[in-house]
Amino acid sequence: MSQKRITTYILILWVGVIWANSLMPGSISSTQSGFVVGVFSFIFDRIGITVSDDVLSSLIRSIAHYVEFLFLGLLLALRFSKLTFAYLLGTAVLLIDEIIQIFVPGRAFEVKDLLIDSFGLLTGLLIIFLFTLKSRRNRTKSLEHDVKP
Repeated sequence: MSQKRITTYILILWVGVIWANSLMPGSISSTQSGFVVGVFSFIFDRIGITVSDDVLSSLIRSIAHYVEFLFLGLLLALRFSKLTFAYLLGTAVLLIDEIIQIFVPGRAFEVKDLLIDSFGLLTGLLIIFLFTLKSRRNRTKSLEHDVKP
Protein backbone atom coordinates (compact mmCIF):
# COMPACT_ATOMS: atom_id res chain seq x y z
CA MET A 1 0.00 0.00 0.00
CA SER A 2 1.38 3.41 -0.96
CA GLN A 3 2.28 6.10 1.55
CA LYS A 4 -0.24 8.44 -0.08
CA ARG A 5 -3.05 5.92 0.39
CA ILE A 6 -2.13 5.28 4.03
CA THR A 7 -1.96 9.03 4.69
CA THR A 8 -5.39 9.43 3.05
CA TYR A 9 -6.92 6.78 5.32
CA ILE A 10 -5.38 8.31 8.44
CA LEU A 11 -6.54 11.76 7.30
CA ILE A 12 -10.13 10.59 6.80
CA LEU A 13 -10.06 8.83 10.17
CA TRP A 14 -8.70 11.97 11.86
CA VAL A 15 -11.39 14.22 10.35
CA GLY A 16 -13.90 11.67 11.66
CA VAL A 17 -12.39 11.93 15.14
CA ILE A 18 -12.54 15.73 15.03
CA TRP A 19 -16.18 15.75 13.94
CA ALA A 20 -17.13 12.97 16.38
CA ASN A 21 -15.75 15.12 19.20
CA SER A 22 -17.92 18.00 18.00
CA LEU A 23 -21.00 15.78 17.92
CA MET A 24 -20.64 15.00 21.64
CA PRO A 25 -23.19 16.86 23.75
CA GLY A 26 -21.78 19.52 26.02
CA SER A 27 -22.36 17.40 29.13
CA ILE A 28 -20.21 14.55 27.81
CA SER A 29 -17.52 16.91 26.53
CA SER A 30 -17.44 18.65 29.92
CA THR A 31 -17.13 15.32 31.72
CA GLN A 32 -14.13 14.38 29.58
CA SER A 33 -12.51 17.77 30.13
CA GLY A 34 -13.35 17.56 33.81
CA PHE A 35 -11.46 14.29 34.11
CA VAL A 36 -8.35 15.80 32.50
CA VAL A 37 -8.67 18.93 34.65
CA GLY A 38 -8.89 16.70 37.73
CA VAL A 39 -5.69 14.87 36.78
CA PHE A 40 -3.77 18.11 36.20
CA SER A 41 -5.22 19.72 39.35
CA PHE A 42 -4.00 16.73 41.35
CA ILE A 43 -0.52 16.97 39.82
CA PHE A 44 -0.33 20.74 40.28
CA ASP A 45 -1.49 20.45 43.91
CA ARG A 46 1.24 17.88 44.59
CA ILE A 47 3.97 20.19 43.27
CA GLY A 48 2.55 23.28 44.94
CA ILE A 49 1.06 25.11 41.96
CA THR A 50 -2.37 26.67 42.39
CA VAL A 51 -4.52 27.06 39.29
CA SER A 52 -8.29 27.51 39.32
CA ASP A 53 -10.30 24.75 37.67
CA ASP A 54 -11.92 27.28 35.32
CA VAL A 55 -8.56 28.55 34.06
CA LEU A 56 -7.21 25.01 33.78
CA SER A 57 -10.31 23.82 31.93
CA SER A 58 -10.10 26.68 29.45
CA LEU A 59 -6.39 26.05 28.91
CA ILE A 60 -6.84 22.29 28.42
CA ARG A 61 -9.71 22.78 25.97
CA SER A 62 -7.66 25.32 24.00
CA ILE A 63 -4.65 22.99 23.86
CA ALA A 64 -6.90 20.13 22.73
CA HIS A 65 -8.26 22.26 19.88
CA TYR A 66 -4.76 23.34 18.89
CA VAL A 67 -3.35 19.80 18.89
CA GLU A 68 -6.35 18.38 17.00
CA PHE A 69 -5.80 20.81 14.16
CA LEU A 70 -2.00 20.73 14.34
CA PHE A 71 -2.23 17.01 13.57
CA LEU A 72 -4.75 17.74 10.81
CA GLY A 73 -2.34 20.27 9.27
CA LEU A 74 0.50 17.74 9.38
CA LEU A 75 -1.63 15.11 7.67
CA LEU A 76 -2.92 17.49 5.02
CA ALA A 77 0.58 18.73 4.20
CA LEU A 78 1.84 15.17 3.95
CA ARG A 79 -1.03 14.15 1.70
CA PHE A 80 -1.28 17.13 -0.64
CA SER A 81 1.70 18.77 -2.30
CA LYS A 82 -0.20 22.02 -2.87
CA LEU A 83 -0.22 23.81 0.48
CA THR A 84 -2.92 26.21 -0.67
CA PHE A 85 -5.26 23.28 -1.31
CA ALA A 86 -4.29 21.68 2.02
CA TYR A 87 -4.98 24.97 3.82
CA LEU A 88 -8.37 25.44 2.14
CA LEU A 89 -9.39 21.86 2.91
CA GLY A 90 -8.28 22.25 6.53
CA THR A 91 -10.19 25.50 6.81
CA ALA A 92 -13.32 23.77 5.50
CA VAL A 93 -12.89 21.03 8.12
CA LEU A 94 -12.54 23.53 10.96
CA LEU A 95 -15.52 25.60 9.80
CA ILE A 96 -17.68 22.48 9.53
CA ASP A 97 -16.41 21.45 12.97
CA GLU A 98 -17.70 24.66 14.53
CA ILE A 99 -20.94 24.64 12.50
CA ILE A 100 -21.69 21.10 13.73
CA GLN A 101 -21.58 22.41 17.29
CA ILE A 102 -24.42 24.86 16.61
CA PHE A 103 -26.78 21.87 16.40
CA VAL A 104 -25.42 19.89 19.38
CA PRO A 105 -26.99 20.44 22.84
CA GLY A 106 -24.68 22.29 25.19
CA ARG A 107 -22.22 23.24 22.43
CA ALA A 108 -21.79 26.46 20.46
CA PHE A 109 -19.97 28.03 17.51
CA GLU A 110 -17.05 29.92 19.04
CA VAL A 111 -14.80 32.35 17.21
CA LYS A 112 -12.06 31.73 19.80
CA ASP A 113 -12.04 28.04 18.83
CA LEU A 114 -11.87 28.96 15.14
CA LEU A 115 -8.77 31.05 15.80
CA ILE A 116 -7.10 28.33 17.87
CA ASP A 117 -8.00 25.68 15.27
CA SER A 118 -6.62 27.89 12.48
CA PHE A 119 -3.39 28.45 14.36
CA GLY A 120 -2.98 24.70 14.92
CA LEU A 121 -3.73 23.98 11.24
CA LEU A 122 -1.22 26.59 10.05
CA THR A 123 1.43 25.31 12.46
CA GLY A 124 1.04 21.76 11.14
CA LEU A 125 1.24 22.92 7.53
CA LEU A 126 4.25 25.11 8.30
CA ILE A 127 6.15 22.30 10.06
CA ILE A 128 5.88 20.02 7.03
CA PHE A 129 6.62 22.88 4.62
CA LEU A 130 9.80 23.83 6.50
CA PHE A 131 10.87 20.20 6.85
CA THR A 132 10.34 19.66 3.11
CA LEU A 133 12.21 22.86 2.27
CA LYS A 134 15.16 21.84 4.45
CA SER A 135 15.22 18.35 2.92
CA ARG A 136 15.26 19.82 -0.59
CA ARG A 137 18.09 22.18 0.31
CA ASN A 138 20.10 19.33 1.79
CA ARG A 139 19.56 17.24 -1.36
CA THR A 140 20.59 20.17 -3.56
CA LYS A 141 23.74 20.76 -1.52
CA SER A 142 24.53 17.07 -1.67
CA LEU A 143 24.10 17.03 -5.45
CA GLU A 144 26.25 20.16 -5.84
CA HIS A 145 28.95 18.56 -3.70
CA ASP A 146 28.88 15.39 -5.82
CA VAL A 147 29.13 17.36 -9.10
CA LYS A 148 32.22 19.44 -8.17
CA PRO A 149 35.43 18.23 -9.88
